Amino acid sequence: MIKIGALSFINALPFFNPFIEKRIPFSGLFLFGTPSQINKQLQEGTIDIGLISSATFIQNREQYVLLTNLGIGATSSIKTVTLFSNVEVDKLNGKTIAVTDSASTSVMLLKVLCTHFWHVTPKFVELPPQKDPRTLLESYDAVLVIGDDCLTETIKPALHQYDLAEEWFKYTKKPFVFAVFATRVDAWMDWPDEVREFHQKLITAYDYSTANFSETLESAKEKTGLSIDNLQDYYKRLDYYLDSNHFQGLEQFAALYAKCPKK
Repeated sequence: MIKIGALSFINALPFFNPFIEKRIPFSGLFLFGTPSQINKQLQEGTIDIGLISSATFIQNREQYVLLTNLGIGATSSIKTVTLFSNVEVDKLNGKTIAVTDSASTSVMLLKVLCTHFWHVTPKFVELPPQKDPRTLLESYDAVLVIGDDCLTETIKPALHQYDLAEEWFKYTKKPFVFAVFATRVDAWMDWPDEVREFHQKLITAYDYSTANFSETLESAKEKTGLSIDNLQDYYKRLDYYLDSNHFQGLEQFAALYAKCPKK
């Protein structure tokens, strides 16, 4: 049975909610998790296909096959990748930034922004994911918060907030790609029919969500407690079909990150 790594954040619901609600039949097994969990599972072979971070794809592109042009991107603000800071970004040199996963796409994007556009060298402090982001600004100069926490948590006493996708677009005029669907080369060779089947089912699932978006909104509301209006505003910010501009942005991101200090 083919195994699919599914992102548990609400930004991935347009892909996976039709499978969860049995609107689209599929014989494979879905394993839900955080971006770092799915990245690790695909690398280790625990899953065969995953909605993985673009950073992981860039770092393992010789081992992976890009499955489709469906993914998660943003043109300007995304609202769920936010730097909360007690100082302005151009004053972060030597300051501490708390992050929960130093290898994530969001942290890599933050390092690109610091190095190439904000021209600062902060100190990144990796903390366990269970740390409460609401209290981190009492101990650190800034904190990077990703995922649904950005929508549901009140981060105080942050003086400044920076949407990283918006910052990226401001400097590059390119969309940013956060996640892509990929399979390993060996999984593609071992499960060609199953991979093709999921590819087609995924397109069908996304088309279903587009045509029946109220179902996605209700599932997201149940998961987060946010209002339908807030969720509609959030989903409008996301790009699910990735075009040539997105992939140009992805390659620019890869090139800039390669020039960042690795410590």
